[in-house]
Amino acid sequence: GRASPMAAAEVKAAGAMDGGDDYDDTQAFDALEKDFQRVLDELTGDDTLQKFRGEYSRLFDALKKAQANERRLVKKIREQNTEAMANAAKVASALRISEDDDSNIEALRKQVERAYAMVEAANAKEEAAQTTVERLQADVEQLNGVVKRYTGLLGEDNTLEDVMEARDAFKRRYDEAADAAKYERQRADDLLSRLEARKEKLKEQRALVSELRAQLQSREEEEAREAGRQARLRAEVDKVKDTLSRREREAAELEREYQRAVTDAEAMQDKIEGLQDLAQTTANQMTLATKDRLAYKKKAEEAERRIADLQRETARQRDEARRAKQESARVDAEKRRVLAKLAAAETVEASLRRQIADHKSEAATVRAAFTEKEKEAETGTRALGQAQNQVSRLEHAVRQEAERVRIEATRKMEAEEAAAETEAAAKRTESELEKYARVNADLNKKLFALDRVVSALKRRILDLEAARSEAADTVKAREAQVKEAEKREAAAEGRLRQQKTLYDEVRNERNRYSKKLIASRDENTELRRKIRTKTRQAEQLELDNAAKDRTLVAVRFDSKTSSKKLEDKAREADELRGALVKAQREVQQLRAVVAELNAAVKRMDAEAAEQRRTAGKLVNERDMVGMQLIRRNDEVALLHEKIDIMESTLKKGAAQYSERLEDMRVLKLKVGDLRRQLVTANTAAGRVESLQRQIVQLQRELMAERTKTKALAEELENPMNVHRWRRLEGSDPSTYELVQKVQTLQRRLISKTQEAVEKEVAIQEKERLYAELKELLARQPGPEMAQRLAAFQKALRERTRQMRAMASELNMSQAQVEEYRFEVTRLEHDLTDARKRFYETRRRQALAGQRAAASAAAGSEAGLGGTAPAGSSAAVASETGARLAATQVKQAQAAAPRFVGGGFNTRMGSGPRGASTSAAGSVPSFEASALGAAGPAASGMGGPAE
Repeated sequence: GRASPMAAAEVKAAGAMDGGDDYDDTQAFDALEKDFQRVLDELTGDDTLQKFRGEYSRLFDALKKAQANERRLVKKIREQNTEAMANAAKVASALRISEDDDSNIEALRKQVERAYAMVEAANAKEEAAQTTVERLQADVEQLNGVVKRYTGLLGEDNTLEDVMEARDAFKRRYDEAADAAKYERQRADDLLSRLEARKEKLKEQRALVSELRAQLQSREEEEAREAGRQARLRAEVDKVKDTLSRREREAAELEREYQRAVTDAEAMQDKIEGLQDLAQTTANQMTLATKDRLAYKKKAEEAERRIADLQRETARQRDEARRAKQESARVDAEKRRVLAKLAAAETVEASLRRQIADHKSEAATVRAAFTEKEKEAETGTRALGQAQNQVSRLEHAVRQEAERVRIEATRKMEAEEAAAETEAAAKRTESELEKYARVNADLNKKLFALDRVVSALKRRILDLEAARSEAADTVKAREAQVKEAEKREAAAEGRLRQQKTLYDEVRNERNRYSKKLIASRDENTELRRKIRTKTRQAEQLELDNAAKDRTLVAVRFDSKTSSKKLEDKAREADELRGALVKAQREVQQLRAVVAELNAAVKRMDAEAAEQRRTAGKLVNERDMVGMQLIRRNDEVALLHEKIDIMESTLKKGAAQYSERLEDMRVLKLKVGDLRRQLVTANTAAGRVESLQRQIVQLQRELMAERTKTKALAEELENPMNVHRWRRLEGSDPSTYELVQKVQTLQRRLISKTQEAVEKEVAIQEKERLYAELKELLARQPGPEMAQRLAAFQKALRERTRQMRAMASELNMSQAQVEEYRFEVTRLEHDLTDARKRFYETRRRQALAGQRAAASAAAGSEAGLGGTAPAGSSAAVASETGARLAATQVKQAQAAAPRFVGGGFNTRMGSGPRGASTSAAGSVPSFEASALGAAGPAASGMGGPAE
């Protein structure tokens, strides 16, 4: 289909949505990077946290790589979906083309059946014409025999010989026409065989189309299976997410238990060396866990690099497949153009065949008329033969009688009465001769008319044969074009099969890469499982430490019963307290490290889950928008195709109308010329009667002069006439010359009449062509079609304008939504920062209270002296109160409700510390109440203890 402005606007809108999502992700990641830099700046001053700083940097680098990989994968998924939609559109177009091929095949089959019927009718007409020709040949042979018998009697008259020669020439021409008809019959048989071959090719093409449909169906089923597999994978991912959330809740519970264990451990003040050993062991295990994590991270990076390479290879294969599809689309367009040309050629061929059939029917009519004229000519020829026989007998009798009269005149002058009677008989004979001459002239006229009709029929047959040969040449040219188009189609089909093979290979590569991606994801899952195992081991160690701490507490309380040992161990207790405070700080630092690592892992998992959900929503929205875009593109393309068809029809109609106008002008000029010629011929034909009257008058004068000549000859032969030797002033032409002149005039008259008839036939033919042209022009599209086309164009422009306006409104609404998202993200960051500052202030206040309580307890123990047991118990009570206060604060923070709104951007923007992560959404009033409850406990625990 052709791209439309609305399609461009929708693509731009989709790009704006994708760009908005990318901008949102980039902004959130920038905020996370700022928080990371701020935390690193806070950790720079403490050398004990240097190891944690390096580990945290590596984790952040891994997060950046994971986000980059996720973006790249989302982009690849979008490209694959776009390709899938393009393939679906190609499949739909291929199905439409196959349906068009079925309709074209049905039309060709009907045309072939009509051609068979026309060929059979033509064969029947040719057989009838052949029988007529054979009968005419027999008649001609019979007439030739008659002419040969009477050739000796008509030596002076060449008219019948001319007729015979013309008839022989007509026979030769007719034989040539029969040979040409036989040749055309052979060509028709060749055309039928070619049509059969073409039908076989069409069957093969239909089989190929069926095979392509089967392949397309198998591909659709394969895509459906792929979609089901993806759905199952999504379900498994959801299950894994649920498992992770359950494990996170269990980890939170364990974290609370761990906090309680830490509270109990803070009461331990003895066995510092054992605690240090355990701490060292824990540090070693953490180091091993860190090394394992680094190794697993390297493996994950290597797997990501392999995945990136495979994705690049897949992209290259997809580019090749897309180029192959473009080539296939071009070949399909070429095929459609060739089919359109073939349909036009077949239409022309059908019209030519109809014209040939009309010409054949006209030729049959003319042949029937010619047969009737031949019969009339045969009858006239027989009558002419009889008249000529009578004329010959009469002339012979006249000659005998004249000879006898001359003999009697020389012998006897007295036989004047007999001479008068003989003269009267001669006059009667001459009158009969004149009558027979007129009959002969009429017969000659009829013969010339028949010759003229035969000549016209011959010319008509020659014209028909020329038209038929021209139509055959046109059919040959069209068949050559069809063969060339079939060759191109075969080449295109070969290229299409090659591209299909490449597409199958690319699809197999994609499946293999998908399997590798799934394997790498399984490896990542295994790595996470190992990390959780290490974390549980660390928690177990902490539990062991707590048990040992409880044992130490029991031992310490037992040792306090002995006052002697207490005095001796007072100094050791001070040293141990200092070491214990140091060990507690180290343990707190390690716990903070573990908590931050756990928080970072949880935050990354939550962010990844949120990003997957967001990506799923975006993919669904993108799919819906893509389907709408495809439907609109199809509708617009269909409208454009209809408009192109109408425009081409109008252009063709305008061109044909101009050609018909030019033909009409030429025909009008020819008709005017023919009419002028007809007027001239009619004028000449009007003078025929006067010429005939002149001929009759001249014949009468000739007879009178002949009578005078005979009288004068008789007087000259009479020796009694004294004036017989006088000299005549002039001489009359001989009878032969007069007959020749009469025949010449008759020929001229016949030729003029023939020309007039030919002009009349030409005028009738031109008038028939003029009527056909008027009928053809009446069938051409008129101004109504142009008005409808203008209305369609106007409606299309209005729809295009509306679609553009909707696209602009959509862009504006999307921009406004992006502004709202940015504002919400900013407010969430502000809220997160405020909570961080609030919790930091509370933590510092709690630490200050603990330090104050510890310093007060140390001062009281240093100034006890003889009241050591009482002071010792007071110090223990104060320390226990401080620990309980800290425990209540931590429990309040852990039990506070968490903030879950705002999407994954809030969690990405949160700080790395455990307090801010675990209680990012706690209610300030609840925290104040919890800390208020902890405050008196921290400050007033000494009273009840005393």
